[in-house]
Amino acid sequence: MSEKFRVRVGHGLFRKLVCYTVFGDTFKEDETIGKSAPFLYFTMKKILTVLISCFLCICSIHAEVTWKLDGRTLTISGSGDMDNYSYRQSPWYPKCKDIYNIVIEQGVTSIGDLSFQDCINVTSVIIPDGVISIGNYAFLDCQYLKSVIIPNSVVSIGHSAFYNCSLTSVTIPNSVTSIGKCAFWDCHLNSVTIPNSMTSIGDDAFYGCRIKSVTIPNSVTSIGNYAFFECKYLTTIDIPNSVTSIGKGAFAECKNLTSITLPNSITSISDGTFNSCTRLKTIVIPESVTSIGKDVFLFCENIASLTCEACVPPSCDIKSFSDVNKSIAVYVPANSVDAYKNADGWKNFTNIQAIPGKYIITDGKLYTNNSQINEQDISYTRNFNNTAWQALYPA
Repeated sequence: MSEKFRVRVGHGLFRKLVCYTVFGDTFKEDETIGKSAPFLYFTMKKILTVLISCFLCICSIHAEVTWKLDGRTLTISGSGDMDNYSYRQSPWYPKCKDIYNIVIEQGVTSIGDLSFQDCINVTSVIIPDGVISIGNYAFLDCQYLKSVIIPNSVVSIGHSAFYNCSLTSVTIPNSVTSIGKCAFWDCHLNSVTIPNSMTSIGDDAFYGCRIKSVTIPNSVTSIGNYAFFECKYLTTIDIPNSVTSIGKGAFAECKNLTSITLPNSITSISDGTFNSCTRLKTIVIPESVTSIGKDVFLFCENIASLTCEACVPPSCDIKSFSDVNKSIAVYVPANSVDAYKNADGWKNFTNIQAIPGKYIITDGKLYTNNSQINEQDISYTRNFNNTAWQALYPA
């Protein structure tokens, strides 16, 4: 059954009366009646039908992901992205303390912001393959959540996604390229696997975790501010040469960290990087470093030796080496000993000496700690072109 209606469209000289035919809930233009018309004629019933159909279609798009609370299990089902919610505005929030299990079914492609905030009794979460992103604050303050499997489909983990959870371990899949600020803040993580797909570790990402050791892959180029702040159980960390920047306080308050070798790819050490690492005993600063910020070694009273491989003494803040014993051995390139003894921030150390085992060439002769040696005593060499000196490393 079809029915026609007419609508005047356009303005001024360009207005025309168009005849439409409605077939069910669709319509098409049949003919142009004229360029002007004194009236607007249509069948309101059909226009209303079309408008209602469009409205219902739009509503259904936003209603594809549904939820159901059955006992203590919250199930999210359907297809597409979950909505992002404002603070304490998810539809199940009034019953958040009654939720012990969260099941996200296949078809859901993202977990929205603040989705499961304050679900303090949740102990298990099932995230299906197909979820691409975990939103900001998604599991904020899920204090009893101890484990979660992040599927290989996830690309990004949002700001504070697992803030203040009780996760003890997590494997971040190779699909993830970014971890947001505070993503695992104050979790109980004992171990973490960082994938080769990641290029950066966000600010405060593992703040206050219980990690004992961590290996950062060669894909990472930056470590954010306070990324591992107050990881009190961290004893060792391997930083690859791919890392070009380490943020402020990145390893501050890591009270069990005993030694660290910085990569030869960084040019500066940011403020407070090792502040209050009270058990730090040895530190090697690579030749690439040109500046050292303030309070970098504040309260690092147990440092027993410091090696700086830079030929030109890095510029220092007056507080760069606060609380470091000024009588410890400070090892520097042999041709740069005098430069360090006269440089601000370095001249307060009273025991600056040449790096043991390093060789220099002066006037065509080979020396080690000012003693000439035969070149054949070195089976392998590594050369550095520098205006001040040339270092050679023995086998």
